[in-house]
Amino acid sequence: MVAYYISKRYSLLELDYWQNQGVRTGKVSQWARYTKQWYDWEQELCRKNGKLFGIYETTKPVLYLSDPELIREVLVKDFHDFRTGADPLSDNM
Repeated sequence: MVAYYISKRYSLLELDYWQNQGVRTGKVSQWARYTKQWYDWEQELCRKNGKLFGIYETTKPVLYLSDPELIREVLVKDFHDFRTGADPLSDNM
């Protein structure tokens, strides 16, 4: 019972990341995620949630940008603000 409470509490803390950053959290249909093709699912997600939103892959926060100007700003101007945690295997090499 205690382990369940701790794991539930930890997962809820993790799922507040985008709210704490001031980024809107996208609505994700788990059913659509596994019944549609990946590209169709992401295209529908961007259409429903707009140009900038965050979702969670399990408890990992993922930022979605669908505006070319926002993408350019993040990849060029704000690149130094992001962690290098995309590929944990190559990070250790």
